[in-house]
Amino acid sequence: MQLKFAVFNEENDFVYQKFSDNTFILTAASVEPSKGETDLVPNLKGGAHLLCFNGYIFITDFNTTKIIRLKIESYMYDNKKITMLSNNFYDFYLPFGCGYTIEQQFLSDDEMALAMLSQDKNYDIYFVNSAQSISENIKNKGAFYPLNEVEGVQKYLDACFSYIRDAATNSDGDIWMLPISVDIPVIFYNEKTCKEYSIKLSDSIDIKTFFATLRKLDQDEN
Repeated sequence: MQLKFAVFNEENDFVYQKFSDNTFILTAASVEPSKGETDLVPNLKGGAHLLCFNGYIFITDFNTTKIIRLKIESYMYDNKKITMLSNNFYDFYLPFGCGYTIEQQFLSDDEMALAMLSQDKNYDIYFVNSAQSISENIKNKGAFYPLNEVEGVQKYLDACFSYIRDAATNSDGDIWMLPISVDIPVIFYNEKTCKEYSIKLSDSIDIKTFFATLRKLDQDEN
């Protein structure tokens, strides 16, 4: 796969197309490694050509004759790095920066809980999974800045499923987190096969019946 890049200023900072999850992310980078990278625009189809000129980025779409034009200063913010602290289990996940540079650091559960409960100001964002053992403790002890009055947060939660709103709100009604990623376990099944083996997914099943069904399937050479 051939990825394009183009220089956009006299410091030789450049933009390029980063391939991730079967889509392209338009990313700004520098020849100076300490500057890091800044994701500008997600979910691009990828361009046959990439050009920076007079403060604009021009990308030609692979699948159409459309030319995408982006104003660089509208997508890139000259800010200090946003430092995000997360558990080392989540080293595969970094939220999209929306034009800001995010630097991720990792700690163990205990170290992360201590940093949050002590309100360590060395970090701007804490990324925590509500299923983690420490998350309930963090929520109950109020080691956060309530987001109730932050513009847009309540509107965002109102558009979420009820179980997401419940997870983001503590017993006092304070919004303690902003959900940005939801894991939804899904079971795919073959309806014809389930009918053949009398597997009814709409009914609850006890453990003995479950294992008996598995043994039956395991013994069937087909």
